[in-house]
Amino acid sequence: MLLGYINRVLIILVKNIGCMNKKFEIKTWGEERFKSENPKYYDMIQQVYNRFDGADYTESSMGAPYLFYNTLIKCILKRRPKFILELGSGYTTYLMGTLIQDYKLDTKLLSFENEKRWYDWIKNEKLDLLDSVVMSDIESWEQGGEVFVKYTHDYNMDEVDFVLLDGPGHFEFNGKIIKSSIQYNYYELISHRNSPIRVLIDGRKSTQNFYRNLFWEKQWHPKY
Repeated sequence: MLLGYINRVLIILVKNIGCMNKKFEIKTWGEERFKSENPKYYDMIQQVYNRFDGADYTESSMGAPYLFYNTLIKCILKRRPKFILELGSGYTTYLMGTLIQDYKLDTKLLSFENEKRWYDWIKNEKLDLLDSVVMSDIESWEQGGEVFVKYTHDYNMDEVDFVLLDGPGHFEFNGKIIKSSIQYNYYELISHRNSPIRVLIDGRKSTQNFYRNLFWEKQWHPKY
């Protein structure tokens, strides 16, 4: 037990040392397009980013590429979802909350966050406009050589019609920090409904490949 505790402490120390010199860095992919097509929301994101210019990596969420923000706006305004489930809070929470308010959308937003520091961060920075972010424990396990992870918070699966998948981030599993995993909440959701639900995934190659293969097996249209 003591050895396990020491290992966890060492992992945390190594992780923190590795982040000491890392600074907040904007992911600029798709910037010109986002700025051209959605100048208001581009400026809004920039204003928040400016708060953390030069800040340490641990002081702010690192955000998503501009192209992701632009795609997210298009998806919401085109589909007008009634219930958005966000798996992992961040700047996208702020963007979606603003969008829902600006367009007076009849949309519920529920966002899961498992790390207290990021929950406090988004609340303290006033980025949770709709009070949509809730703390949730996570559960992880290994299967077929892959690590799976999910949020354990309860919600109404029958109501969700759009998913933004961007969490959880790195987490500890069997004494190791897992940087690549398969997010399982979406699987539970589409299994419960026995039908695809529109999803937007930020990065997470393992998760993308898992669901791409699943859609192929079920002969579901990739438009989802």
